[in-house]
Amino acid sequence: MKKVLFFLATLWSTHVISQPGGSDPSVTCTAHWKKGEERIFTIFQTNYSTAEESTPLFHFEYEATVTVLDSGAQGYTLQWAFHLPDLLKEARPKLADSLPVYEGLKMIYHTDPAGAFKDLVNWQEVLNAYVKMMEIPLHKPLDSTMQASLEQTKALFNTREAVEGALIKEIQLFHTPYGHPFTTRAKAFSSTLPNPWSKEPLPGIQTWQITGMNEGPSYILGGEQDIDSSGIQGVMKNIMKNTPAGTDSVAREIGQALAQLKIHDRSSYHIDRSTGWVNKVEYTRTVQIGRLLKKNTYEISFKQL
Repeated sequence: MKKVLFFLATLWSTHVISQPGGSDPSVTCTAHWKKGEERIFTIFQTNYSTAEESTPLFHFEYEATVTVLDSGAQGYTLQWAFHLPDLLKEARPKLADSLPVYEGLKMIYHTDPAGAFKDLVNWQEVLNAYVKMMEIPLHKPLDSTMQASLEQTKALFNTREAVEGALIKEIQLFHTPYGHPFTTRAKAFSSTLPNPWSKEPLPGIQTWQITGMNEGPSYILGGEQDIDSSGIQGVMKNIMKNTPAGTDSVAREIGQALAQLKIHDRSSYHIDRSTGWVNKVEYTRTVQIGRLLKKNTYEISFKQL
């Protein structure tokens, strides 16, 4: 049971916003970028995983240089390049060699004209960098079990969709609001969350609204997402129905985990309406099953030079 709970608690998904209805006056998050523009963002990531939230298990600070490679009627081509802070590299000069994803990897992707993410161009290169980072700590020859586990992990991400869904979290978070209208009145609508045991996603409910208007052209956008408990029973029944004969105990464990599962997302975006740049993102996902708690946070902030 503990293995099932731990695996479920590691769930990750990026936001997928449906178009809310209504006739309230709204602001649509739209990009107004120019070819050659470049911005540097500081990213701070923290993970907690405890029965009672206390000291973070993991915290990591790095930077992203975002460059507009092209712009046109069909949308934009952007490049993200991660870098470790200079002070960190000076203190630990060999660290960059063990973190190829975070020192020099360039992720190139397309957006639509509004700035909404479309597709990752060099997804294979991104995947290879993550695989290399997994392999670096394994200096000694792998036994058959470790080799099989590594190959299975590689296979899980060996498609463009898998890489886009799991390995470019910062980019997906950054582009979440683009192309969508928002108002000062909260709008709730249906969404989905990942389901590790079935192709049928877990039902969710999202709420988005403009929570503040700063001086000048900027505004603050807030979003929250939770599992829709009213739809969980249907998912549980389908899992039980499709579980192979002789594995009833596994199905029961999954059912028990889903019955206890709570996922809560909270997001905040500071957006410059005139330029279309997001200047700050604060995102927290909390996954809880009974006493088991996992919390993952990202803060992406424009670095004032």
